[in-house]
Amino acid sequence: SAKIASDEVEGMGFAIPISKAEPILDEMMNQETRYKVEDEDKAAYIGITCENVTSDVNQMYGIPQGVYVDTVVEGGPAGIKKGDVITKIDGTAIDAYKDLVDRLEYYEAGETVELEVYRAQDGEYNAQKISVTLGAKKDAPSTNSSSNQQQNEKNNK
Repeated sequence: SAKIASDEVEGMGFAIPISKAEPILDEMMNQETRYKVEDEDKAAYIGITCENVTSDVNQMYGIPQGVYVDTVVEGGPAGIKKGDVITKIDGTAIDAYKDLVDRLEYYEAGETVELEVYRAQDGEYNAQKISVTLGAKKDAPSTNSSSNQQQNEKNNK
C-alpha cells in the first residue's frame, strides 16, 4: 500500500487484499524455475503449424482465444489434432503463436508438457488436457526450398 499526504496533493491509498495476493504468491513460489535451452541439439519443437485466434475471431465464430492448430507434421511429436486450439502450456496461458514459441525455448527435446486444448465436438469446443512429448528441433522436417523442390519433383512423377 502507499499513501501520499500534503497540502498540494489529495491523500490517496492503494492496497491489495492478502486473500487475493496469497494464492498468486503460492503459485509463483511453487513453479519450477526454467532456463532457456541454449544447446541447439537439445532444443524442442512441437510439430505443428498454427494460426492465432484473436478476440475478434473469438467473438465472431466462438473459437476459444489461443493458437489454432492448422496442420500436424507427419511423424512429429505432437499428440494434438488439426483444429485444436492451444490455450495453455504447463499452466501458462498461450494467447498467440509467439507465446507458444517463447515458452518452448525453455524445454528440451524429450520432455513431456501438459497442454490445455479446446477440441471441437458436436459444434462446441470442449477443454481437454493432453500430455505431449516434445521432439528435437534438429530432427524437425526442413522447410527450405531445396527440400520443397525435392518433394515437388516426387509429386510430379
